[in-house]
Amino acid sequence: MTVIGQANTSPASPAAGLTAHDRRRLAAAAASARADHTRRTYRAQWDRFAAWCTERGAVALPAAPHTVAAWLAVRAETARAGTVRVAAAAVRAAHLADGRADPTRAPIVRETVAGIARQHAAHPDAAVPRQAAALAYEDVLRLLALAPQPRRTGRGTETAATAAARGRQDAAIVALLFCAGLRRSEVARLRWRDVVPAAVPGRLRVRVRASKSNQDGRREDWRLLVGVFAAALEDLRANTSRSADHETVVPLSPRQINRRIQALARREGLDGVSSHSGRRGMASELVRRGASTTAIQQAGGWRSPQMVARYASAVNVEDGAVARFFG
Repeated sequence: MTVIGQANTSPASPAAGLTAHDRRRLAAAAASARADHTRRTYRAQWDRFAAWCTERGAVALPAAPHTVAAWLAVRAETARAGTVRVAAAAVRAAHLADGRADPTRAPIVRETVAGIARQHAAHPDAAVPRQAAALAYEDVLRLLALAPQPRRTGRGTETAATAAARGRQDAAIVALLFCAGLRRSEVARLRWRDVVPAAVPGRLRVRVRASKSNQDGRREDWRLLVGVFAAALEDLRANTSRSADHETVVPLSPRQINRRIQALARREGLDGVSSHSGRRGMASELVRRGASTTAIQQAGGWRSPQMVARYASAVNVEDGAVARFFG
């Protein structure tokens, strides 16, 4: 079975004439074109497709367009339209990585995906994509204050020293997720060399070397920490022995960072919070305060205004003309 990022070594494969070293380099280069989360998602969808084909005696690679269309129709029975589109993209990526023609370009596949989208939209019980709750500015300030307080663990209550050390990391995570609008993967990769003083005292510039929308790092992407958010990073730097330029600011995995922010939010009684709540909350707060779309794009490193407009639409439902004039 061929998986995304691995070349098919069968005699019929276009990669058959390459050496094993050539295939490894090709697979590594192709895999690096996508973010880690995207690769994992594609791999999971491809594994589903390959297993489905095996059960039915169909060929997964190269797959016939009608085979792909039939599988997408099956996926639509238990998945959202957005997931179906991702599943189609995973099949496309696997074929292109192996030098095959893209079966998802066939009219039957395109029409199937479009039809699934219409069916989901027309269904009265169509599932709305789940989104992380946006953290409000006041919520973030409470999380910063709560971070260093001792909490109960499986081994009992933290000591004051342990709570303080863990709390400094948690506060830095909150600051980077909200004020700098970083994703959890970007927080995990951030090194101290990329946190530098700004021109105004009490502020810090944060360089994001690569992100979901800037994967090759060609575009300069600087974020800003101010006030209590900058102070949280300075406090962490001053109280850690691992603050050399090449060291990571928060030596945790993206998953651990997500668990940290969720645990902190639960203590504050906030529901639906994840590591993305800070980034979404930052955009929502800036919309409420009248920032332009361009300014919000720069603040959070968004490449296009579409996502900013999406956040603005959610805010304007409650803070728009009806609330102002009829409220």
